[in-house]
Amino acid sequence: MGQRLRVKQTSMPKASSHRCRRVGNGDGEVLSYVEEAYAALGLIETQLDELRTELEWQHKRLDEIRDAQLESTSQEKELGVDTADASRRAHEDWANDE
Repeated sequence: MGQRLRVKQTSMPKASSHRCRRVGNGDGEVLSYVEEAYAALGLIETQLDELRTELEWQHKRLDEIRDAQLESTSQEKELGVDTADASRRAHEDWANDE
């Protein structure tokens, strides 16, 4: 999508009120500039919508991960389990078995 926007931007001539008056083609050329600008704006809006959707999905995913982590931590506290300590002990036990 970004590549299409760059192509559109480079293919669109620089439109200024001075240039439009100097060219002399009148409203037809001005209209084509406006149509090109609207087409580019449409591409930008589409890309923004896609990025917004992706951002919302990522936020939801991160919220779910955070909530699961909080739930796990809460359960560990209720049970009185120290997972870091339990993991260290399990590793020590495993190392001693060798």
